[in-house]
Amino acid sequence: MIDAGAEDSVVSMLFNVGLPTPGPHRVLRSSIATAEALSDEQAGIVRLAGAEIPVPRFGAQPPTRGSTGNVEAMPFYAGQSAGAVTAIQPAAEIVADLAAGVPAAGWGESTSARQHR
Repeated sequence: MIDAGAEDSVVSMLFNVGLPTPGPHRVLRSSIATAEALSDEQAGIVRLAGAEIPVPRFGAQPPTRGSTGNVEAMPFYAGQSAGAVTAIQPAAEIVADLAAGVPAAGWGESTSARQHR
């Protein structure tokens, strides 16, 4: 994800196995390429809340921290903002960085409300 640019995120209909209603979604191009090259029909195992969930090739379940197998063949859902990710940071740091860039007077006010003061 850190190496991805905005152009690496593509709209796809491929990762729909297991979904009741297939639909388009944005994933990293590398997820598609790796899944297409996979010779096995199972990409790997996702571990979630103590359960082990098999993920088929082109399955919709994204990997978790505890996933095993060919994790790169699982869908890495990412919008065009994927190119803005440059480092791995805790969420609290990201929120603090965002909050530091917002003027205190701007919280809770719309742009039009500030313009009419």
